[in-house]
Amino acid sequence: MPSPSGLSKLLSSPLLSFVPQMGLTGLAGYLLASKIEDLPFAWFVQTVVFVNFNKVCTSQYFMWYMWFLPLVLPRLKMTRLSAFVTLAIWVAAQAVWLSLAYRLEFLGEQVYLSLWIAGAAFLVANNFVLIKLIQAYVRS
Repeated sequence: MPSPSGLSKLLSSPLLSFVPQMGLTGLAGYLLASKIEDLPFAWFVQTVVFVNFNKVCTSQYFMWYMWFLPLVLPRLKMTRLSAFVTLAIWVAAQAVWLSLAYRLEFLGEQVYLSLWIAGAAFLVANNFVLIKLIQAYVRS
């Protein structure tokens, strides 16, 4: 057992913030890549998890997993309504988050609390969308 000061050092280490990101990324690969045909979906999920749980997030990061969509979409079985609602949730959460970030960065408005709440909602929305996509995926 580490000493109290050692435990305090461990808990205050910036590297600790990578544990959920790396743990979930590794777990997704382990659980989803059971067959070679499922590898593109596993890579997609791992990349989404990596981006969702990164300490810094910008819109450019979404491009990291968007290019997997042509490989993944044919294996998703969703109703049109479910696909529309899922996409709408993602777009709406991103629009609110980006609009508040714009107001802070370019207009200098004091929207810190609103931006933090929007960021938390954006994380929840992204993970909700990811769960819906995992549920819709048809394995080989």
